[in-house]
Amino acid sequence: MSLEQLGYIELPGNVKPGGFDHAAVHRASGKLYVAHTVNDAVDVIDSVHDRYSHSIKNLTGVAGALVSDEENLVFTSNEVRDPVSLLNSDDGRAAGYAYIL
Repeated sequence: MSLEQLGYIELPGNVKPGGFDHAAVHRASGKLYVAHTVNDAVDVIDSVHDRYSHSIKNLTGVAGALVSDEENLVFTSNEVRDPVSLLNSDDGRAAGYAYIL
């Protein structure tokens, strides 16, 4: 199977050199959560309508996103402040933080 580019979705510019890291899809909503590492944010893309939705900010050192469809949660790994953030997939609000020892 070969891939074919179907379009382009513009995301917020980088605030410093670097880029993006891991991403995950919330299947029920069609939202794609992309770790925008250099902006300390997760960019949310509405993949149903092929457009940028918003950014979840203040995730210092965010390095990846993982989605739980069953729990409607987005987990982020953060290299600097909190090792793992838990976000509500509906509105991006913090649902908690976990520290891995």
